Amino acid sequence: MRTAYVCIDSFRTCNADDWYSRPASCAEHQVTHLWDMEVINGPLDALHGEKVSVAALLVLEEYKRIATAITQGRCHVKPYENEDEELLKETFGKKGLLEEIRKENEPELLETISPQHLEKCLNGIEEIIDELPSEQTMFRLLEKAGCAKTVYDIGLDESAVLPSLRLAPYTRRRLSLLRISKMLDIRGE
Repeated sequence: MRTAYVCIDSFRTCNADDWYSRPASCAEHQVTHLWDMEVINGPLDALHGEKVSVAALLVLEEYKRIATAITQGRCHVKPYENEDEELLKETFGKKGLLEEIRKENEPELLETISPQHLEKCLNGIEEIIDELPSEQTMFRLLEKAGCAKTVYDIGLDESAVLPSLRLAPYTRRRLSLLRISKMLDIRGE
């Protein structure tokens, strides 16, 4: 089980020996928390770890997509603008969670990031992403460990993927690459 934990936790640096979850609570946990809030889905009959393993693979796929765009020169930084306000109202508002989400995200972390500095960091970000296992390797590792791997395994379908990746960063005030991607303009898709 420890091997599965380390595999899933490969997205960030933390001391796995301490088994303290806060440092490990980043993009895949943001996605899982979104699903737990049941704002884009109904109740799921899946354990927390099952949802985290599925979310980890979704986040890895998104990060690899970003790395490819950086390598191909199709990814550039844009100044942060809250382009999700209407979606937040529609999604979290209908469940009475909008004010809680707004409070969680004040002040907005992306407003502290210099677009020029982030642009200079893109190649370094791409290099870090390249060090992560491939999607196929991660899939095989999760399969070998007996973990859930797809949204279907936890009772969702493909229609949940894009909203999950877009809304998840708002569930916890963490500076994940998933959140930073709101400042990325990826062309040619």
